Amino acid sequence: MVLPRILCQIINEAVFAVMDEIASPQDIDTAVTLGMNFPFGPIEWADRIGIQQVFAVVQALHQDLQEERYRPAPLLRQMAATGAWWK
Repeated sequence: MVLPRILCQIINEAVFAVMDEIASPQDIDTAVTLGMNFPFGPIEWADRIGIQQVFAVVQALHQDLQEERYRPAPLLRQMAATGAWWK
């Protein structure tokens, strides 16, 4: 469960960055792919994995570990509930 834990946290943090209007989803993906040499940015990863799956992992981590760092972004929660996602 190491990969889902880390990857879903990166995605969750990217969603917080979008909420805080730090960068657009596309700009975040570009920054991560170019700056960190990841094959995909966090937004594209979430699209590939499925937003409901990402939310489920982050929510389970938060519930199990009771740590603030695992709190799901409100926008992630909303998007998982509605099925909305960036394209």
